[in-house]
Amino acid sequence: MSSINQLTTFIYALLDPRDGTLRYVGKSNNPTVRRYEHVCASQLFAKTHRNYWIKSLLENGHKPEMVVLEEVPSSEWKTSESWWIEYWKFLGANLVNGTSGGDGLHNPSKEVREKIGASCRGKRKVFTDEHKAKIAQRNRDRALNPVWLEKARYNMNLIRNKIGHVWSVESRLKASESAKRRGKGKPCQQLHSQLLF
Repeated sequence: MSSINQLTTFIYALLDPRDGTLRYVGKSNNPTVRRYEHVCASQLFAKTHRNYWIKSLLENGHKPEMVVLEEVPSSEWKTSESWWIEYWKFLGANLVNGTSGGDGLHNPSKEVREKIGASCRGKRKVFTDEHKAKIAQRNRDRALNPVWLEKARYNMNLIRNKIGHVWSVESRLKASESAKRRGKGKPCQQLHSQLLF
């Protein structure tokens, strides 16, 4: 079933099979596939606490175990995931979650923010003349490659189509109201007359 049509989603936990401790809380529309994704090598490149934990399990011949904590309506998963993360932290679980739940890195913990800041400080990429020459040569080679050019044109057309897509009346109203709240944009009726024609 596609996630667009799905009415419910699952809040799950990953357990350490060696001692049964709960280490991670997440959300998925298909927990079986999500468990596979967690241990898939291509997903383990990111330098996250969760990935380091999963790699340590795999190196010792183990895989994380998964248990579904709750099935919730799709519209409520963010609240539910945050609640479960807070609940397990309250009970003293040593979670490898990088945030307090919800979608993405919206509310990273203080430790995560400090690690991100420390890793970014003083890092300014400086290209050598040799490196610049390699990039320039690669771009020239691409410009002469008809396959690459066709793919680039196709991708640009996709972007243009997304930018120029037709907005529903409801979307226009929301955009207009949002712009007015920020002190930008025009009154709704003027905006509608411009967008409708």
